[in-house]
Order: sequence, then C-alpha cells, then structure tokens
Amino acid sequence: MIPLIMDIEYSDAGDVVVGYGYNMWEVLEDDQWMQEISAHFHCAIRYTEESVFTDIEVDSEYDVVPFDPSVALLGSGPAMEIFYAYEMSDGIHLAYSDNGGATFSEVARAGTIAFMPSMHARIQDGVTRCDLLYLESTSGGNELRNLHWDDFNGGAGILELRVLYAVEYIGGGGEVPDWWEGSTDGVSFDRCNAVGWFGFDAVTNGDDVAVIVHEQSTDTASYGNGWWGGDVSFAQAGRASQASMVLLPGMTDAVAASEADVNRARLLILD
Repeated sequence: MIPLIMDIEYSDAGDVVVGYGYNMWEVLEDDQWMQEISAHFHCAIRYTEESVFTDIEVDSEYDVVPFDPSVALLGSGPAMEIFYAYEMSDGIHLAYSDNGGATFSEVARAGTIAFMPSMHARIQDGVTRCDLLYLESTSGGNELRNLHWDDFNGGAGILELRVLYAVEYIGGGGEVPDWWEGSTDGVSFDRCNAVGWFGFDAVTNGDDVAVIVHEQSTDTASYGNGWWGGDVSFAQAGRASQASMVLLPGMTDAVAASEADVNRARLLILD
C-alpha cells in the first residue's frame, strides 16, 4: 500500500477534514505472477466536539497511480460544505458534500491528461465562488487551467473553463545554442514557454486566490520535418528586464527579471 500525501483543512469552528488516498498492489489469486493496481480516495472528518474521525471512500479506480487529492471547506458541523478534488485516468473530478461529509456526489469533471488539482472555495458578495486549478498536459507542455464558478450554487451554477497559463510556442524565437555546430541556413531555433516541472501552488487569501507558477522556456532546433532535442540550459531571448509587481503582504522588494532566466516564477491573483 502506498499513501497519497494528505490535504488537511480546518473549519472556523475547529472541525477537521482530511483528504487522502492510497494505491494498492494486490497479487491475483488465480495468477501469482500478476498484480492488480487500484487507487482509493478517502475523506476523513472529525467534528470539533468529537474525538474520532469518520472515514468515507469518495471514489476508487483500477489501473491508475494518481497524484494527491485537494479539499476546501465552507461552514462547519453537519451542514459543512466539503469540496474534494482528485485525479483519475479520465481527468480531474470534483466531489461535493453539503452534509458535513456524510455523502458525496460528483459535480464536475475536467481535462484529459490532467493532474495536480488544487481546490479553493470562498464567499464573495454573498455567494460561493469556487476555483479548481489543475495542470493539463499538451503536446507543447503543461498548461495551468481553472474550473471557475462565480456562484457554485451546490454544483448547479454556471461552470467556466479558463486557461490561466497557456503553452506559448514562438517560432524562430530561440537562440542558437552553444552545442550547435555548422551552418544555421534553413534551421529554425524555436522557443516554447510552458509550466515547468515544479508546477504551481495556490492559497486562498481572503476572498481571492494567490497562485505561484513555475514558468519555463525550452528551446529546440528544427530543420524541415526534423528537430534536435529541447534544451532548457541556454539563455532566454526577447524578454525585456523589468521589475516584478508586489502583489501580496510581505513582498516589499521588487525583483528584476533577467533575460538569461529560463526558469521564472509568475504570480497570479484570482478575484
């Protein structure tokens, strides 16, 4: 059994909700040389006046090894709303409970090759505003996408798919790398900007969501229908140096961007 890293949230009243999961490898009874892999997604709830957790299996699937689930809370006690986002083979799923975790129902699904969900719910102007962030793998790299509800309304609200950081392909935007030898005639040095291997992180800040994204540039050399592999070690070109914006409390010193940086941190604020 291999556990998924837990996500834990506390309500204002002190209720505890833990989103977790695990993978199991089981030897088949009729063939000991074969194993069956399964993923199980659980939610454990402990109300503030209780001393033990109540555990419920939200979902399960065979033949998949997923990333970690994400939870968000509104309210407290038996009427607490729990938002539980998790990854399966067909994309990101969102399960919702309006009865403190007694039961869950699926209210949304998104993505194709999608992973790393991050769920955020808050009250804004008297209604429930929700953002479910996740990464989607594309042919050019990873994109940061968002399922957004201006008014969640128990899952019945209008759902909008937003692309927060799209893969950007710049034909002819790359520099000639140090390892290139010979003529550059007919060769295109291209650049692709995408979400890098550190992915992203996000926190709910009041009624906003702050998101930090690892942005990475990859350069390739292509000739006709062929190409020579990507390399993220040489300099980024065509980006002017400028001071970054100060967006959150405590961020008081502007940091100058460098034209040579191929790995950058981009800060987004979602209203």
